[in-house]
Amino acid sequence: MVGTGIAQVRDKKRTIGAGKNKTTVTDRWHGVGIEGLTSAGFYGQKGSGSHENRADFTPNPINAVVVVDDPYKANNPHTDTLVILTNAPVHKPLKVYDGYDARSEIENTVFREAKQAWFIQRAPRNTAPAFRAHVYLTIITIALTTAFQTWMDQQDRLEQAGNETGIHKFRQKVNQENGNKLIIFDEDRYAIFDTYEVIILCGRTVLMPTGVPQAICKTCSHLLMGTHPFSPESLTQRHPP
Repeated sequence: MVGTGIAQVRDKKRTIGAGKNKTTVTDRWHGVGIEGLTSAGFYGQKGSGSHENRADFTPNPINAVVVVDDPYKANNPHTDTLVILTNAPVHKPLKVYDGYDARSEIENTVFREAKQAWFIQRAPRNTAPAFRAHVYLTIITIALTTAFQTWMDQQDRLEQAGNETGIHKFRQKVNQENGNKLIIFDEDRYAIFDTYEVIILCGRTVLMPTGVPQAICKTCSHLLMGTHPFSPESLTQRHPP
């Protein structure tokens, strides 16, 4: 039947290795579409069962795509031939193959993750509405979590490249830049100092922090001349909100 089906072949070149070891290989996909099969008696509303043995039983026709060759088959020649059953048209068998490949990716990633890590099979109640709501909520939560993880990865890459990455990262940056600052209050006045400046105002000797201009010490000199550790007259008038 494969010899009388609708054949489609696709070749695609790709490179492997690098530098002088770089080589070009050609991957081949060969699929054959077969229409109107009646050998799948289970294809119907009743599925498999004793009704298939009745004399008046008529199976529903179904189409198939036989995957004669693909990169997996080339690397595993002793595996069974893949046959894809479908009710879709098979005049372009490799289109059906590509759709099945995407579906198998969903099956092996999303569904497996949902069953093993998100417990999608453990509904709170064993009723159809409860199970339906549980499945919808689980899938939505998986999608939101995946989207957030993807966004966080993108933000980290942007931040490493020196780009601005939104209000959350901006707040983190502001916290880092101002984590060593102190606010000194005196009744209705206040002043903002670096931590090392407060230590100087308390009469202690500290080393000049790396990258700090000498002008800072000059602006603080009049404070050091006060009777107390710091002079309230130097503080800024705090305006009520």
